[in-house]
Amino acid sequence: MKADKMLIGEPLPFITEFVESINGALREYGENCQLSSTRRFRISFCIMAIIMTDTVCRATFERAGLGTYASAALSWMLRHSKIPWEFLLCSSVSHISKSFGIDRGTLAPDDSEKKRSENTERISEVRKMKDKKTDGFIMGQSTVFLILITPIVTIPVGFMFYMPDPKLTEWNRLKK
Repeated sequence: MKADKMLIGEPLPFITEFVESINGALREYGENCQLSSTRRFRISFCIMAIIMTDTVCRATFERAGLGTYASAALSWMLRHSKIPWEFLLCSSVSHISKSFGIDRGTLAPDDSEKKRSENTERISEVRKMKDKKTDGFIMGQSTVFLILITPIVTIPVGFMFYMPDPKLTEWNRLKK
């Protein structure tokens, strides 16, 4: 079934339970860290949409949710709301670790380069990269994930966009 034909209604019970558990953990960090009921519902909606559509794309979420949230509303929530993202990630990883009984693992970096559209002025950390398929250049992002590798599951525990140091890049250019 295609993503644009799906209907996302109420989140599945395990998603609601997961978000409530994370919110409980956020309360331990401080009163300002907990999520409002609206934020909890929106995060539940996004998790449900990721599972249903097998992608992370606001426009696809909007179509799959039959207009429950506009792409712009999801964008605002992800970019401008005061959600404590760092604490949310830590709480999520902690919850998953406890749920699966994970008490050890190995941390490793995992990087990927993603081609972006021609119009990249509004996308953070975009740079010119070598395209391995065409042997040309593209505008793209390098995302580096810190992943926890365990015998049971591999989960991301952190991420950032990589941007080469401009001084080092200039030095390498002059050296050639």
